[in-house]
Amino acid sequence: MTKTPVPKDVVSTNSCGRRPAIAALAAVVAMTTPAGIATAQEQGIYIGISGIATQLGASLDKQVDTRASNTLVPEPRRGQLLQDGDSSDTTAYGTGYMVGYRLLIPNSRLHLDIEVEAALDNDATGGQLAGVGESSGRNQLGESWPDRWEYDADRNYAVTARLGFATGLFRAGSTSFYVLAGMRRIEGSFSNHFNGCLSPMPCSSGVDTPDFVMGSDSRALTLEGITLGIGVERRLIERLPIRLELRRTEYDDNSWVVPFDDVGVRVPTSVGADQTGLSLSIAWTF
Repeated sequence: MTKTPVPKDVVSTNSCGRRPAIAALAAVVAMTTPAGIATAQEQGIYIGISGIATQLGASLDKQVDTRASNTLVPEPRRGQLLQDGDSSDTTAYGTGYMVGYRLLIPNSRLHLDIEVEAALDNDATGGQLAGVGESSGRNQLGESWPDRWEYDADRNYAVTARLGFATGLFRAGSTSFYVLAGMRRIEGSFSNHFNGCLSPMPCSSGVDTPDFVMGSDSRALTLEGITLGIGVERRLIERLPIRLELRRTEYDDNSWVVPFDDVGVRVPTSVGADQTGLSLSIAWTF
C-alpha cells in the first residue's frame, strides 16, 4: 500500500497557527508563576529612608481633688472632685530610618518583613483648659485652673511586621500589597502654664489679699502604642523597592499626680496621643 504524502503547506499552516498561542501562554505563565515573583523579590536584609506626614493629636485630662480630710479649701469648694480636659492636633512632618529582613514564604506569593524604625517628629500641639469653678477666673484654691498646655513630640521608635502579597505582574517592577502591625514608642515633653491661687483666703489684685501664683511645669513623656496599617510596594528596579503606606497609632495614656500637700489638694493628670499618617519610603535590599 502506498502512503499518501501530507502536503507541505498543510504542515506549515498548522505549525504557524500554534506558535503564537504557545508563545502567549508561555508569557502569561512566566509572569504569574512563583518563580517569576522570586526573581523580582529578594530575601534578605534591607535598609531604607522615609518621609512621614502625620496628623498628631494630643489630649489632656485633669482632675482637682479636694476630698482629703486635711484640705484647707474653704466651703463650698472642699470635698469635691472636679474634672476638666482639652484636646488638640496638628500636622507633623518627619524623617524615618529603617532596617529589616524580608522572608519569602515558600510556594506562595507571600512575604514577611520584620523591621525596626527610628523617626523624628519635630512638632508640637497644645491648647488651654476651660477651667472649672465659681469664681470669674476659675483660678481660686480648689478650682480647676484654665491652664495653657503643650505637647511636643520628638522621636519615635517602632518594631513592625508586614505581611505582603505579590501580584506577579510585570517582571521589571513587581507590585505587592501588604498589611502591617507593630509596637511604637514616642518620646516627647509636656508643659503646663498656670496662674492661680494657693491660699485659703481668696486671691485678688486688691490690697491686703494674697497674690495669684504664676508658673510652669514641664516633664519628659514616653508613650507606647500599637500601630496598624496598609501599604503598597513597587519594585522599580532590582533591589530597589519604593512603598507608600497609611498607618494609625493609638498611644496609651501617661498619668501622674501633682500633690499640693500644704493645702491638702491633689491634681491627677493624664496625657494621651495618637498619630494618623502617610509614609513614603525607598529601600535597598542586600
